[in-house]
Amino acid sequence: MAPQEKTIPSAIYTPLNAAEQEIRLITIAPSSLDSAVRVTLRTVPHALVKGKYHCLSYAWGNNDDPMPIMINGHRSLVRCNLYSLIRRLRASKRATDIWIDALCINQDDKEEKASQVYIMQAIYSEAAGVLIGLDDSRSQIMADIPGQHALAAATLQGLADGSHLNDLAYFAAQPRSNKAFREVSSSFGQILDSRWFGRTWVVQETCLAKKAILLFPSGELDWEVFEKAFVKWNQHSRECCQKFTNTLSDDLVDACNRMYLHVKCIAYTRNGLKSDQQHITEPMLNYQHLELSDHRDKIYAFRGLHTELTLPLPEPDYGSNEKTFMDFVLWYLEDKQSLLILGFDMCFGEVANLHLPSWVPTWPTFTAEQGIERGNLAKARGKFLDCYNAAAGLKMAYRWNDSQRNHLQLNGFKINDKIIAVSENHFSGNEKFPDRLELMKTWYQFTYEEELSSFQNLPTEFCITILAGIILNDPKTGGKPHPLHDENDLTISELKSTFTGMERQGSQFRCTASQKILIHSQNVALLDRVMFRTEEGRMGIGPSGVKPGDEIFVLGGGSAPFVLRRVDDADFLGYRLVGHAYVHGIMNGEVVVHHGGGQWVDLV
Repeated sequence: MAPQEKTIPSAIYTPLNAAEQEIRLITIAPSSLDSAVRVTLRTVPHALVKGKYHCLSYAWGNNDDPMPIMINGHRSLVRCNLYSLIRRLRASKRATDIWIDALCINQDDKEEKASQVYIMQAIYSEAAGVLIGLDDSRSQIMADIPGQHALAAATLQGLADGSHLNDLAYFAAQPRSNKAFREVSSSFGQILDSRWFGRTWVVQETCLAKKAILLFPSGELDWEVFEKAFVKWNQHSRECCQKFTNTLSDDLVDACNRMYLHVKCIAYTRNGLKSDQQHITEPMLNYQHLELSDHRDKIYAFRGLHTELTLPLPEPDYGSNEKTFMDFVLWYLEDKQSLLILGFDMCFGEVANLHLPSWVPTWPTFTAEQGIERGNLAKARGKFLDCYNAAAGLKMAYRWNDSQRNHLQLNGFKINDKIIAVSENHFSGNEKFPDRLELMKTWYQFTYEEELSSFQNLPTEFCITILAGIILNDPKTGGKPHPLHDENDLTISELKSTFTGMERQGSQFRCTASQKILIHSQNVALLDRVMFRTEEGRMGIGPSGVKPGDEIFVLGGGSAPFVLRRVDDADFLGYRLVGHAYVHGIMNGEVVVHHGGGQWVDLV
């Protein structure tokens, strides 16, 4: 949920009956544009108002200059963005029974907040529609240009209808040097960059809506038209209208391209609601780049998008912090009987003052500098894990005792092979061709303790390791991940040729389609990874936090080996989870099948 409002009098709220699934609705009193805003807040059982109200989805914005409204006769202060939206709704002919999270939920009552989040799927999916307010500070320039809103809506409608870019009045009517056109382009780009699109909660709010409507500072547009417009933009800008696109400003083109990726992802998630196959962790991973103010909403904001037939999700609890995330992992283990959640990279660490055990993902938000692409690389690594079978024949078994300092016990095998050396350099994902080649040379020298004479001489085991044994999106397998376990695999030869081409041609090197797949696969495999060597002479790649002395385990329910670090405590034998790893030679269960019984490992 959004940040707590401190300016709504508690006197307007009476407790909701959670058993009856009661909600509150706002009724906006009609009046002239300049008169005070008056609304009525009433409590109703949700079952009695299905399809008779709208939900408002908007970016809360800051609370620097709150504006006064009257709620049930009580003077209240609301954020400027909400104030503006309520005034606009009052002036429109739309139904005025509205569900607004900031007003309809007592933000100071944690139990009520949790109970309303629990039924959020019903609140949004059973509303008549969702009204999306884009009126925030990033798009205020729109209000300064008369007719701009209508032009923006007409442009998007034209795109959705299949018009070529140079046939649209917005793009074609004005010469590129005209000041008015530059202002129009700037403001159009700003509305695409509205703060609303960066919020985490809007994913669920949009996907669950029977009908979603975008509200501009004046005018409106169906979400379906908006979505289709950017699908058509992507087609035209890359094909028939590419030359014309090159005449537009880079900022405008970038904004349109980002919006295409956003609506494409929303459409994918919405389609997942039509099946019983969408697990909550999928949108949790897909939207790590979006903003929120309460870190627990990394889970709660996607509850309504979970359709897989599973054990019931843990109930929301805004009275706990660490427990929220631990309970979620324990639910996942019980539900999926898999340790895949422990392999979700980019999810571990201290976030938002949370002090979690090493086995609990924290789901950090990727910053703008890290970008969506970084999140996509981390998410794609999950596809790698599905291809491995390091724990062949080993079923998951875990024990949990809440009194033992939040320890999780898992059954597994110690490989009796410690990490003895770790490369100094890690793969950041931003390496240009020369830096990538230099890193590969450095890793080769680290592994074999000699300089590389030629990329054509790279050993097969090294090539497989720096790809983590997998090629993604391989056309030969219908786009499915392709495991590399054949010594004569043509992919190895192509990888060597790719490196050789980079070295010879430098910045002039242009990848073929298959080479792009190789580079992408390597980016996924190596993001934030380091090379390491073990006592038994094995090579591998693991999290950048790996240290000499770390031990390698195969845990039941996992598909890849885990790197564990022994806790420095003479009275306690336990381990911290460092992360999963690729260790050449044990990824297909070769080691596990030779062992007898497993051992219990205490993770802290």
